[in-house]
Amino acid sequence: MNQTISVVIATLGSESLIETIHSLNKGTVIPNEIIISIPEDNANNITFKLESNVKVIHSKNKGQVVQRCYGFSKTNSEFVLQLDDDVILAENCIEELIKTMQLLPKNSSVAPQLYLLNSGKFAYRIPTARDLYLGYWANGKNGYQPGKVSKSGINFGFKELNTFEAQEVDWLPGGCVLHRRENLILENYYPFKGKAFAEDLFHCMSLKRNGIQFFISPNSKIFFDWSHSDISSVWEDLVIFLKTSRALLKYAIEDNKNKVMLFFYLINYVLSAPFKNLIEKFK
Repeated sequence: MNQTISVVIATLGSESLIETIHSLNKGTVIPNEIIISIPEDNANNITFKLESNVKVIHSKNKGQVVQRCYGFSKTNSEFVLQLDDDVILAENCIEELIKTMQLLPKNSSVAPQLYLLNSGKFAYRIPTARDLYLGYWANGKNGYQPGKVSKSGINFGFKELNTFEAQEVDWLPGGCVLHRRENLILENYYPFKGKAFAEDLFHCMSLKRNGIQFFISPNSKIFFDWSHSDISSVWEDLVIFLKTSRALLKYAIEDNKNKVMLFFYLINYVLSAPFKNLIEKFK
């Protein structure tokens, strides 16, 4: 393909980065450049040998969003792929993303379908009875709608596509998204420090304000390990819930979502958690 493509990966230097780079460079479309954006304080974490099209840049600040934006500012290609450092791309993933993009308006961003690395199964489950119950609190009578952002600001998961046409959605998961270079957000849009909870929503909100539309490419796939092994205690689980709730409230305020609905969604999310197995029996 004649189009040029840059890949931007914000990382702290995880070893999973090796396999991510390897999958990029064995695809049907090889990136012109793979930009690794890492904080200055973590630069020594990259001790492994890098391939010839990989360039490491040092961000003065630490944080996925600010590192990614810095990486975006250093790109030179027509297309730019934002990518997490623990993603494995299918061999034709980039090729199919570009093909999809070329069929869409220039104000479009495109993501692949997501699959689990170990099982190969589609990453988003079929909505459970609890999901449907919470969908009512998040979105009123419209309920759970795959690929949509609800009235309260809660983003719903996706359903697997078995068509040849791209599907327009309300948001995109940030692990792998293809943009045109002229559509990139180059300034830090995330309002908090530390781990960027609900970052996908803030990024999509910023893009949408610039007139960008979002699509899923049905023929492109990525694989990743969607585990929660980093949550080792009830206390850590609670901290993550509170930080996520804070981010969702901020997003609801900035994007004019229904904050009362969000409050009742969060309350019901907590109250229904101990009974989720029981709820599923009545599905």
